[in-house]
Amino acid sequence: MKKSILLLSVLLVLTGIVFAQSIEVKSPAPNATLFKGETVTISWKNIGCSSANVKINIFKNSIIQANFVLQLTGNNTESKKWYIPDNFQEGKYILRIKADPAQTGCVGDSEVFNIKKKNNLSTTFNPPKLYKKPGVDVVKLKGNIAITSPVKNGSYEVNKPMNISWNKNLGANSKVNIYLCTETDDQGEKIFSETTNNGNVQWIPPSDKISWPGNRPYIKIVTPNNFYSGKSGLFSIVPPQVTPPHQPIKKTLILHPSFNNNQTSDVGGYPNTECLSTQFPTPGRTPGQGELKTGHFQQGGKSGKCYWHANYKFFSELGFNISSVKGKEILKAEISIVLNEHIMQGPTGTLGTNEFCNSQSRIFEGNTHIKSFSIFSTGEKATIDLLDSVKSWAGSSQSGKYNLVIKGNMDNVNNATSVCLRYYSTPLLKIEYMD
Repeated sequence: MKKSILLLSVLLVLTGIVFAQSIEVKSPAPNATLFKGETVTISWKNIGCSSANVKINIFKNSIIQANFVLQLTGNNTESKKWYIPDNFQEGKYILRIKADPAQTGCVGDSEVFNIKKKNNLSTTFNPPKLYKKPGVDVVKLKGNIAITSPVKNGSYEVNKPMNISWNKNLGANSKVNIYLCTETDDQGEKIFSETTNNGNVQWIPPSDKISWPGNRPYIKIVTPNNFYSGKSGLFSIVPPQVTPPHQPIKKTLILHPSFNNNQTSDVGGYPNTECLSTQFPTPGRTPGQGELKTGHFQQGGKSGKCYWHANYKFFSELGFNISSVKGKEILKAEISIVLNEHIMQGPTGTLGTNEFCNSQSRIFEGNTHIKSFSIFSTGEKATIDLLDSVKSWAGSSQSGKYNLVIKGNMDNVNNATSVCLRYYSTPLLKIEYMD
């Protein structure tokens, strides 16, 4: 008798009757039509499979590797929510559900079903309505929450605030729950719990929420009583956008200086009473508009009993505002100046003209003589290198305006009668720099 029972048990095990294991797909039903942009429930019956998880593979038309489209994963709880993306291709599909980890016999296939685009007649905000039919109690129709941000196909950086905005006209509801869902997970993660229904909150996407194709997120907003709900379009959460380093380029700045023509003078004679009516000579002409006047005018003589003298020195002060090149790398700086007129006269009865009026003019920064230049004929232009000075200005912490002074070469002519006056057109400062 015992041998018969043992033999029967062995036969039952071998035929799979006692410990049979399988998965039976319940939905989608045969020839069912599912719509893109909606969340559907995939359900199955678990028969003797102890694995904690399942893999759900989706194939188009038939179950062969070449037709594989997508894999979903989840707990072996006999149901799984799936949001069908708007960009999912229409057609006929089949599901295969397998235990994970794999177990012998723990696999099941659905029948063929369809995925199509749903023809929505309206996407406008529909507030809840109350209506009553004769003899029927008032019926509440659920309302849609219109979400205006994030926008469909928008991109939002991690660790930067993004706005979540919605139509807050939700009747008496003063609170909402906000979820971050994905194409493959309609349940999502609650990111705001019963936050105030003011129509807008800011959320900072963390770095672990970066999305990828096939797993883009969307926002779902639901009132605590589930009476109102709404979904945003799919958007992307992207890594921080790195701004490429600035590539400096070479630029040129032309500066027209402000300027003042100045002079010092010593005019008089002795005895004073004899010199009151003396007519002193004019020290050259008045500079024209935009002209600089430099040099000296030294004359003297006797008029009646008056011994008179008229000594003048002329110089021009230039001001340059270089604020726009402060802190920049200065490559080149030079000032150009053109001689308009040159008036010279040596001591009377001598050949000392060159001694008292040579061709040089001098440039000063403060009291420091930094450069000299020579122009020999009217209409000629001189170009003077000022790179060291402009580099110093650009690197200085002082304000952006700096001064230069142009003087004649002979400051002291030992009271000898001589004239050396130069009239220049307004100079230009040309600066080349990297920006």
